[in-house]
Amino acid sequence: MRWRLKCNDREEKVVYADTPEKCLRVLRQLEAATVVGVDTEVTGVDLGKTSPVGKVKVISIQFAADDSPPVFVPLWDGNEGLLKIFKPWLESERRQKVYHNAKFDMHALMCHGVRARGLLGDTLVMDFMFDTGQLLHGLKECCRRYFGENLAVDYSDEFRVPILRKDGTPGSRTRVQGVEEVIQTSAGRRQLVKYATKDPMFTVRLYNYLKDKLSKVQWYKEHSYLECYETFDLSFTDVLFEIEQRGCLLDQGHLERMGEEIEEDRVAVEEEFLRSAVGFGVPQSFMVSFNMKSSQQIGRLLEQHLGLRIPDRTPTGQPKVDADTLSRLRATGEERRILNLLLEMRRLTKLHSTYVEPLVFSAENYKGRVHTNFKQAEVATMRLSSSLPNLQNIPTARKDHYGIRRAFIAPKGMVIGDIDLAQIEIRLMAHHSRDPVMIKAINDGWDLHALTACRSEARVVRWLSENNLTPNAKVLKQVKELFPNERDDAKTLNFSIGYGMGPQTYALRTGRTEREAKESINEFFSLYSGLYQYIRQVRNNCYRDGYVRTILGRYLRVPMIRSQVQSQRKYGERQAFNYHIQGGAADLLKMSMLLVHRDDRLRKLGVRMVLQVHDELLLEIPKGAEKEVGPIIEDYVSHPYRYFGMKDLRVDTPADLGTGKSWQEAKK
Repeated sequence: MRWRLKCNDREEKVVYADTPEKCLRVLRQLEAATVVGVDTEVTGVDLGKTSPVGKVKVISIQFAADDSPPVFVPLWDGNEGLLKIFKPWLESERRQKVYHNAKFDMHALMCHGVRARGLLGDTLVMDFMFDTGQLLHGLKECCRRYFGENLAVDYSDEFRVPILRKDGTPGSRTRVQGVEEVIQTSAGRRQLVKYATKDPMFTVRLYNYLKDKLSKVQWYKEHSYLECYETFDLSFTDVLFEIEQRGCLLDQGHLERMGEEIEEDRVAVEEEFLRSAVGFGVPQSFMVSFNMKSSQQIGRLLEQHLGLRIPDRTPTGQPKVDADTLSRLRATGEERRILNLLLEMRRLTKLHSTYVEPLVFSAENYKGRVHTNFKQAEVATMRLSSSLPNLQNIPTARKDHYGIRRAFIAPKGMVIGDIDLAQIEIRLMAHHSRDPVMIKAINDGWDLHALTACRSEARVVRWLSENNLTPNAKVLKQVKELFPNERDDAKTLNFSIGYGMGPQTYALRTGRTEREAKESINEFFSLYSGLYQYIRQVRNNCYRDGYVRTILGRYLRVPMIRSQVQSQRKYGERQAFNYHIQGGAADLLKMSMLLVHRDDRLRKLGVRMVLQVHDELLLEIPKGAEKEVGPIIEDYVSHPYRYFGMKDLRVDTPADLGTGKSWQEAKK
């Protein structure tokens, strides 16, 4: 059977390979092609809620090459075995397959026992590398941006149908048909073939386009940006795929106990909140029906009953009641206490819904493990984000009061290994800026946060003066012991000031006045004057070029820095240095993970990466192998640049491996 598909103003034939004989003919064509687009249509997973690992059923697989018609292979009505014909080719290491969002199709095929290999390119990641300034990198958006065509469409657009009324007539509301429903009719199958075969066709076209573009962008010296992609990001897709497939084991009992504890605390805070509000004079009738999820009710409570003024408004004119806005409200006394109780209720509710519920769901549905979905093409700094569930914003170890990290455990016969690129942003700031004070403090092993406190915190400055002391290793140790709160505020400066944090934000985070905050920031830059000059240099260069480059030479575009709107331009200026440093941190961790992944010694010993969260890497390590693998992993994570022909940084970047029965224990 051959159907026709309109593409590029011409009719394309579609090969409908629904028999073994047809599939074998198609396979011979694929083996002879140099570039083949691959795509799957699947069912069995809610892409907005659950991970595809172990859950997806492939309904069809599509192929397309430059010099032959696109191919549609149906895997329904007893044709499931047709996939086996293509398995050897899909698993071949020969690099000729291109995908858009390769990891998803790799997971889908793995659910059928096919380990896809031979990745030549993932056009989703290639487009992200080529233009990080874009927010959307889907196939449809890429086709519109580069080719001016609307032929590539989303599934939800193509298969949206009216909801029928009781009398059987189409209503005004619509729904999206599932794939299994679509293939129940010949018209639906025909529509699916036309829709599905466009994806691999446009993926091939997009790959050829982006390959040409990336090859014309200089990476460094005579090397092109395409080489950067092929050296790092192409292989990194396989690294993330294996981590996602493996997942991390969870302690279900601890999760349930943690959930109960959080809920008990939330109920207690809610009761105190209601009592305090009524005691303040808020009508009991209003509080009885108060809904924490209603932004309108929260706005009424704060403005009409507590007398607080919320300056920020939504586009519809309603008061903004997000946590950041509420934290900035000027409130004292009982009003501030009620406001803080409201924020604490929200925090506990979010903690439960963001971590406890998704992790319990994962444990129950994925054999006790969590398989998060890492996204390579979402964060402008090229750091990884994750979803299903999002694990990138787990509270820091110091703020993890309920022990979320305790829930991530090692299987029998293994331990969890935790290694962290400690203070990597500050170390990159010192390296790039060549600030002599910062470099000397880091290389001499001084407590950098305590050193900053010696200039930015009034109480510490006064103590030094009264005791006629000057900062040295011994004095800084005393500062850490005597002034923990001031050191924490200085730590906030060290980690945030380089990214454009102003006096208002610093005052909010530390509870001081804006004048005091401004004085602290001025003292910070007085201490690290070299850093101040370098930040200005990065911003000026970014304004000239429209982008910054990371330590690995990646291009990160900052469109807002040239905006005619002052607030947007200022935001772009803050982004410039942020992208420069955060992008460099992402580079180092990516290189580290590639090295661990490629090391045959670690693989043979059974070492397995199971999770990456911000600057931390979690591994499963066989018991008894810690001493053997520890130095190898620490070297890779501490100095990954040495293995890619780069010079050492001006400061060391140490990373120590901790091990234990759980992530929490390994962290300690």
